[in-house]
Amino acid sequence: MTTIGRFLLPTAVIAAAALFAGSSVPTSPSIQARAAGAPAATPFSGQLIVQWRHAVPLGQRGLDDLDAVHVMRTIPVIDASVVRVTTGSIEAARALLLADARVAEVANDGPIHADMSPNDELYPRQWALQMIQAPWAWEMLRGGSNVVVGVLDSGVDLTHPDLVTHLLPIGCNVVADGVCPADGHGTPPTDTDGHGSHVAGIVAAGTDNHDGIAGISWNAAILPVKVTTGGTGTESDFLSGLVWAVDHGANVLNLSFSEPCGAPESSAMRSAIDYAWSHGVVLVASAGNDSGCPAGVFPAADPKVVSVAATDMNDRPLPDSNFGAWVRASAPGDRILSTWTAGQYSILTGTSSAAPQVAGLAALLSSIPGATNASVVRWMLSTCDVPAGWNPAYGCGRINAYRAVSLAVRGSDPHMAPPAPVTIHLSRGWNNLLYVGPTREVDTALATIKGKIGSLYAWDPVRREWQTFLPGQPAATNIQVLNERSAYWIYMQSEADLTMAPTGTSPPQQLTLVRGWNNLALSPGSLPAMLQQFSIAIEGIFSWNPMSANWNAFFTGKPSASDLGSLKADTAYWVFASNTATVGPGR
Repeated sequence: MTTIGRFLLPTAVIAAAALFAGSSVPTSPSIQARAAGAPAATPFSGQLIVQWRHAVPLGQRGLDDLDAVHVMRTIPVIDASVVRVTTGSIEAARALLLADARVAEVANDGPIHADMSPNDELYPRQWALQMIQAPWAWEMLRGGSNVVVGVLDSGVDLTHPDLVTHLLPIGCNVVADGVCPADGHGTPPTDTDGHGSHVAGIVAAGTDNHDGIAGISWNAAILPVKVTTGGTGTESDFLSGLVWAVDHGANVLNLSFSEPCGAPESSAMRSAIDYAWSHGVVLVASAGNDSGCPAGVFPAADPKVVSVAATDMNDRPLPDSNFGAWVRASAPGDRILSTWTAGQYSILTGTSSAAPQVAGLAALLSSIPGATNASVVRWMLSTCDVPAGWNPAYGCGRINAYRAVSLAVRGSDPHMAPPAPVTIHLSRGWNNLLYVGPTREVDTALATIKGKIGSLYAWDPVRREWQTFLPGQPAATNIQVLNERSAYWIYMQSEADLTMAPTGTSPPQQLTLVRGWNNLALSPGSLPAMLQQFSIAIEGIFSWNPMSANWNAFFTGKPSASDLGSLKADTAYWVFASNTATVGPGR
């Protein structure tokens, strides 16, 4: 375990300017962006979200009679439509919509970040969120504050700045009080071990707040229940805490602990778990770290509990993770960064860190109107990623938040049969690489060209800084994994072919761009057609030509100066947006 002080965090040691020092490559778009002085982002996109009353039939949700707004798209599963204001002021359009008896609520369609990348300081180090494709899931769903996650553990740091805004004002300390007061105001469930705080942060740390880490469910409420201390506790304390949490509104329970391997499940535990399930609660428990245990550990092995094994940065089960027919799913559990006591952060490894990944996803899905504990479990377990050679003794595979949310919200899983491998040629010098393989540790993803890589960079559009991978300087490296369908700036010491095996998961139809430079894939075809997919007029599109070591560009305001004629598939482009924007046919 490594504890990280709040103000002693590693940062990128190579500035963007140094990226091109001593080479013949022209100035990067990101450096030009700093000089461009793009205006500050406005807090409102010009679009409104209309929430229809549930009783209004789908066929009666049109707004053709209103000249002031244009319907951009509808989201039937949550009874909502997105409209753009076309005439008059925002407030006038809002008043007009609210005067319609069919409309329940009208809200601003506020700006979000690229790929829903939050602005939390430590977010770039949360490789697990990339592995389960949480940023893509956040394009559709960020969760609701009405979802309560009971964290039955060692308590929670009740004053941690990254947790305090999501903590409910009640809690229970069974260890100190023996019973949970009905009003939830007994001895505070303060965490002195760090374990419970770590779990809580993974589930629902304050997200997009410019501080710390991002939680999987942006808005879920945390109900702290202290049932262990010093790493141990009793079954009776657990059962008391479980029933109390259910009676006080928990929708999801995270249980990152287990009884000894092979110990039978008591009837009391079975009854308590049945009680929680019958009240609509999703129960998630860690599978334990005994390197096996086919007989199972409880509470994880109960059939009404989602038991979770742990995986590493290459989608392989951790050696210490338990396995067996009783394990139902797996999740990242290797070197997971999260909150700790005294307002700090820590890195832990094990199934205790894997289970809250699943609990956080369950909380996200539970915010969907009409969701039940049975549907949430089905959405999660039917959309797992199954890497080649996967052992089913570790469950359905590794959870995928994007696929689960897509199935829940849109009724379809974006994963199809994997396409043929993609081979690209990397020239000596700089290349703008679109990585289309599965999310993997950098050395694994680029194993076939090892020894030929000089350096690799990823542009973070939210923080406007480079993330780096330097083969000869591991201390200066802060890229942990290559993310599926993300763009990278790679310097090759010699030319080479890179073959990547796509997973078969289609990216979201719509992505969010931030103000400034964005490095991403675009739909292939003519530029005029592509420009229609942006929600605002963008400044320009750039493509790096590694053969000529020059930029090709399309300037929306100066087509005569443009030399980029069309867009290609599986190619990374730089897009400069003067404000927050969305791109894609679903916008």
